[in-house]
Amino acid sequence: MGRLTAGSSAARRSPHPVRARETSERLAAVAAASRAGLTAGEAWHEWGADLRGVSASGELLWGGDPHEADAARDAARAAQRLAHSSGVPLADVVEALARVESVAEEARLAQRVALAGPASSARVLTWLPMAGLALAALVEPRALSVLVTTGFGWALLALGAGLWWAGRAWTARMARRAAEEPPRDLVVWCALLSACTRAGLDVLSALDAVASASRRECGEAASRLRAGRPWEEAWEQVPAALQPLAPCLRPSWERGMSPVAALDALASSELARRKAASLAAAAALGVRLTLPLSMCLLPAFIAVGVVPLVVAVGAGVVSDVAPALTSLQPSGPSGPGDFTGGTP
Repeated sequence: MGRLTAGSSAARRSPHPVRARETSERLAAVAAASRAGLTAGEAWHEWGADLRGVSASGELLWGGDPHEADAARDAARAAQRLAHSSGVPLADVVEALARVESVAEEARLAQRVALAGPASSARVLTWLPMAGLALAALVEPRALSVLVTTGFGWALLALGAGLWWAGRAWTARMARRAAEEPPRDLVVWCALLSACTRAGLDVLSALDAVASASRRECGEAASRLRAGRPWEEAWEQVPAALQPLAPCLRPSWERGMSPVAALDALASSELARRKAASLAAAAALGVRLTLPLSMCLLPAFIAVGVVPLVVAVGAGVVSDVAPALTSLQPSGPSGPGDFTGGTP
């Protein structure tokens, strides 16, 4: 046991390898430590350096901002509260979360791979106006003079800079939206409810325990059921994101069937749906990037690259041709005595 504790302390003193782990690996390490007989506080030390311990009231103590919005931290908080308040073994709760988190991480990796191409395209497109400016200066150096020494050139620079900024902000916003991860409240609830029912809690007790641990209003459904309300009426005020739980739990309430299989199937289907949605968003991003390209970045390229080049080349041609045209013009009308034949 002392060897395990020393290893945990060494891991905490070297935060870099721990912080590189995925959430599922952290949860698996916490579950393994709990099954090895360590207390909750000792087991949660396996999470990593950003977790300082467990308070006497059963709350996890985080480093930095304790209220920082983080889905992994929220799930860990809920798991610890549930184990502390309901008596469900911490290892069972954390392992249930680790299973769904592992699948979610696979989906995130697939999304990251699918977004790699469109994200690279977005980064390249933002440099298109700069490339146009450099190309214009390379072909005709006087194009820079047109931009910086004339009022027309300053207007082109202002227009190009505004279009470039708009296109860059637009592409960045589209890339962020495509990479957004949807809320995973439903998946976390499936994992926590499954752990509770596996531990022997009935549906109402499990709903109360998980609602208290996750600080959500779903516990009102259990209160209404205890008051004798019909099943549909009891679930009316439950948040829409958690409504799919109702058909999974209803057979257990009405006929005493175990909801574990239904909850696990719901979690799997929800994770598959999230993965499909993220891949579809990544595929759509490649097409939607044509909007900022055609409406902002390409016009900026023309404004700072093509137009100054055309003006500079045109001015050079005019300056070269004008003297020759001037020399070809007649000097003036000739007098009568200028005729070679003279008067007969």
